[in-house]
Amino acid sequence: PSSTSSTSSYTLIRPETIFGVVNGWINPDRKYVLIKVYEEVEEVEDGKDKKDKKNKENKKYEDNIKNKENKLNYKGIWIVSEEASEKLKNQGRTIERIKEIKGEELIGKTIINPINNREVPLYPAKFVDTEIGTGCVMSVPAHAPYDYVALRDYYKSIGRELNENDLISLINIEGYGKYPAKEIVEKINIKSQDEEDKLEGATNKIYKDEFHKGILNENCGEYSGIPVKNVKDKLTRDLIKKGIAEILYEFSDPKVVCRCGCKCTVKAVKGQWFITYSNDEWKKEAHKCVDNMKFIPESIRNEFHNKIDWMKDKACARRRGLGTKLPFDENWVIESLSDSTIYMAYYTIAKTINTNNIKEEQLLPELFDYVFYGKGDIVEISNRTGIPKEVIEEMRNEFLYFYPLDWRCSAKDLVPNHLTFMIFNHVALFSEEFWPKGIVVNGYVTIEGKKLSKSKGPVLPVEEVAQRYGPDVGRFYITTCAELPHDADVKFKEMDRVRDNLNKFYQFAVEVSDVSSGDIGPLEKLSIIDRWLLHKLHKTIKIADESYSEFHLRKIGILFYELIKDLRWYRRRGGQNKKLLRLVAETWAKIIAPITPHLSEEIWEVFNKEGYISLEPFPEANEQYINEELELGEEFIVSTMEDIRRIIEIAKIKPKRIHLYTAQYWKYEVLKIMNKNKDKSIKEIMPIIMKNPEFRKYGKEIPKLINELMKIGIKPVINEVEILKNGKTFLEGEFGCEIVIDWEDKNNKKRFALPYKVAIYLE
Repeated sequence: PSSTSSTSSYTLIRPETIFGVVNGWINPDRKYVLIKVYEEVEEVEDGKDKKDKKNKENKKYEDNIKNKENKLNYKGIWIVSEEASEKLKNQGRTIERIKEIKGEELIGKTIINPINNREVPLYPAKFVDTEIGTGCVMSVPAHAPYDYVALRDYYKSIGRELNENDLISLINIEGYGKYPAKEIVEKINIKSQDEEDKLEGATNKIYKDEFHKGILNENCGEYSGIPVKNVKDKLTRDLIKKGIAEILYEFSDPKVVCRCGCKCTVKAVKGQWFITYSNDEWKKEAHKCVDNMKFIPESIRNEFHNKIDWMKDKACARRRGLGTKLPFDENWVIESLSDSTIYMAYYTIAKTINTNNIKEEQLLPELFDYVFYGKGDIVEISNRTGIPKEVIEEMRNEFLYFYPLDWRCSAKDLVPNHLTFMIFNHVALFSEEFWPKGIVVNGYVTIEGKKLSKSKGPVLPVEEVAQRYGPDVGRFYITTCAELPHDADVKFKEMDRVRDNLNKFYQFAVEVSDVSSGDIGPLEKLSIIDRWLLHKLHKTIKIADESYSEFHLRKIGILFYELIKDLRWYRRRGGQNKKLLRLVAETWAKIIAPITPHLSEEIWEVFNKEGYISLEPFPEANEQYINEELELGEEFIVSTMEDIRRIIEIAKIKPKRIHLYTAQYWKYEVLKIMNKNKDKSIKEIMPIIMKNPEFRKYGKEIPKLINELMKIGIKPVINEVEILKNGKTFLEGEFGCEIVIDWEDKNNKKRFALPYKVAIYLE
C-alpha cells in the first residue's frame, strides 16, 4: 500500500490484463504478513564442466544439461498472505517476517499499478483464497466476469452504481463490445457471486475467446495490436526485466493433496539439474521428427508441435528415491520421466543381456556406443567388458533390426511430458534414421464412470476379466468401446452384451459349418437379398481394412454389431443361401481375428480348416459386388415398412389392402439436379432448376420439395417401383394383407409422395 514503504504483491494469471486493473481484492477475514524478501539468484554451470564426464563424446547431450546454483539478492518488503510466504520460502526466496497484518486493516488503502503508475483502491472480497497465489488479487472487471460481479456487488453495498467509466477496455475481440465481462454477465443474467457455475462458464468462454481471437488495444501501450495468444511470454519477460513482476509457481489444480493427507506445494530445489528443452535449434529438430512421424489419431500431431514450442527447461533429477545416478553429479538421481525416454532402445538388447547373464558393471559406455552408434573397435570393447565379440555383434544386429521404433503406445496425459521428451531425446542422441516413426495415444480407462485408483478402487485386473468373461470378450470390449484418444468407460452390462453377441456369432458359424465353402455362383443368378448381403460383406471388408490401417478399432465393433443386425434382416427377408452365409462366417472370423484370436481359431477348427486363421491373408474386397443401390433399396423397404406401421397405429384399423404410391416423375428430376449440386445452397439450386421450362409450372411447390428432400437426405435416384415389386411378397407377409403399388389413385394420394417416401392409403 502507498501509505507504507512496502509492496503489496498481487497474483495475475493473465499478464496482458495488468493494464486494466481498477482495484485490488483482499480477504478481510484472513491473515497477511509484512516480510523482507531475498531472492536466490541462479548461476548456471554447464554439465560438461562438472567433474563427472562419462558421456563426454556425446556433446549434444551434455550441452543440454544445466546445473543451477544460487546466491542471495535483496528484493524488498512485501505484503502477502501467510500461506504465500511459505510458498516463497519453498521457491528460492529467503524470508524475514516483520509483522502480521489482518486483512481488514488493508481495506481502503491504495496501491500503485507499476505498469502505468495508476493509483487504485483495495476492496474486501471474501472469495479471495489466500492459499492461491499471493492471496492478493488484481481486479480487471472489463475482462473478468468474477471481478465484474464482485465490483458491482461491492459498489451496490456502498450505495453507488458500477458504470462503464469504472472499466478499462484492453482487448478487441470479434463478436464482443468494449467490455466482454459486463456483456456476458448481463447476457446470461448473473445476479450474484453465488452463481458459481454460471460465473465459471462465463469466465472460461471469455478467456478462451480472448486468447484465440483477441487483439490488445491502444490502452496496452507498446503491446497494442498484438494478438493475446502471442503476447503472454514476451510481456512476462518484459515485466520481470523491468523488476515489476516475479514468477510464483502453482499447481494447475491448487488443491493438490498428498496421499498422506498433507497439502502439496511447489518446491524449488537448490542446485537442481535441468534439460534445456528451450533450446531453439533442438526444437527445430524435434519439429522435423514430428513432421515425419505417423500419429494415431492424426489430430494429436498438432498437439506435439504445440508442446515442443511450449517446452521450457525441465528439471531432470532428484536427491532421493530409486533410479539411475546422474552421470554429471552422482548425488542426484535421474527422475523417472527423464529416465524413460529412450529405454525402448534398451528393449532391443535386453533379451541378449539377460540370456547371457551380462552384469551391470560390464555395461560400459563404450559398449553402448558400439551397439547404438556403431562406434569403436569391437575387439577392444570385448576385452574391456568381458563380453564375447559375437554377443556384442548380436546386440548390434538386434538394435539395427528393431530400430527405429515403429510405434510408441501411451496415454494422452503423457503427451506434454514423457512422449515429447522421447522425441527430443531421440533427436539428440540418435541419427535421423533411428528417430521414432509413430505414436499411438489412448485415453483413460474408467469403470462404471469411476476413475481407477490403486488405493481406493475400482480396479479390474486383466486376469479377472479373462476368468469372468473370457480373454476375447475383454479384448473386444476394450478395443472397440472408445475411439483413440477418447476415454474408455468399462460397463459390465455392455461387456455382457459383447459376450452374448460373440456367442451368437459362434452359434451362427456352427449352424453353417455343415455346408462346404466354395463358389456361390454367378452374381446375376443370386436373389436381390443375396446380392444385398454380398454387397454388405464386401463393403465391410473394405471399411474394416481401412479401419485397421488407421487404428480406428472402434469401427470394427460397429461393423460387427451391424453384421448381427444384417444377418437378422437377411433371414427375415427370406434369405436362405447357406453357401453365402458360410462365406460371411469365414470372412468375419478373419476380420475379427486380430481382436478375438481364440474365438476365430475355434471357428476355423469348426470349419475343419487347416493351419491357423492368424496366418490367413486378410480378406480382400471385390468391387464388382459393391452396389450402393442395393443398400439404398433395402433402406427404402425398411422406411416404407415403418411408415405403414405408423399409419396403421394412428388409424387403428386392420387393412385389407395397402396402396403405395411413388413420387411424381418431376420430383425425381429435381432430386437428380440436387445430386449434381450437393455443394450448393437452396438459393443457388433454385435458379438451376427453374431454367428448365418444365419445372416452372411447379414453381410454388419446388422450394417446399427441396426443403423436404434436404430433411430426407440427398440420395441417388433409385427405381422405387421395381424395389417395391421385389419386396411386395415380403411386405404382404409382414402386414397380412395385399400390397398394391402405383395403381389407381382414386384418393389423389400420389401428390403427397416424395422420392424415398411413398404415399400410403389403407383400404
